[in-house]
Amino acid sequence: ACSPNPTPVRNEEVNGPEAKKESPSPPASPWHVSTSTNEVTGEISVVAITGFGDQTIVVRQIGKKLDCYLKTGQFLETVENMHTNRSVVKYRFDDGPIVSQGWSLSSDNEALFYPSDPTPFLNEMRKAKRFAIEYKPADTIPQTVSFDISQFPVMFSDRLAVKASHATG
Repeated sequence: ACSPNPTPVRNEEVNGPEAKKESPSPPASPWHVSTSTNEVTGEISVVAITGFGDQTIVVRQIGKKLDCYLKTGQFLETVENMHTNRSVVKYRFDDGPIVSQGWSLSSDNEALFYPSDPTPFLNEMRKAKRFAIEYKPADTIPQTVSFDISQFPVMFSDRLAVKASHATG
């Protein structure tokens, strides 16, 4: 049983003088990760976000469905993409090649989803330190944003590794 007013104990009294030695901690991850469970279906959602302000990269898994998208905070629908629901972006990881690709517009027209299964894209992301992407908001010049994607979240690295091994096996 716990006493209602425990006596405070210094760390060294509990663990000895060695407890004072601290190893340097790794730098803080740029990723914010959250997990939730749907109370009706029991489906687990894992979301990892990196970025700043309205511009973030989101990696999301709901049950078995994996998504990756760019939140821009800007309206993206234009006359050119209103019928296709796709907007061409250019991106690169670190100093790698520039990739030009059509990403899908979100229903609120402020985010762009990686087209199809994002597993290969996320496998590239987990090896990189920086991700830069250029997108075209409505009625303005193209915007470029760069993200620190170092320390890719472990729970997604593990899931991607499992998914890749199933794809090859």
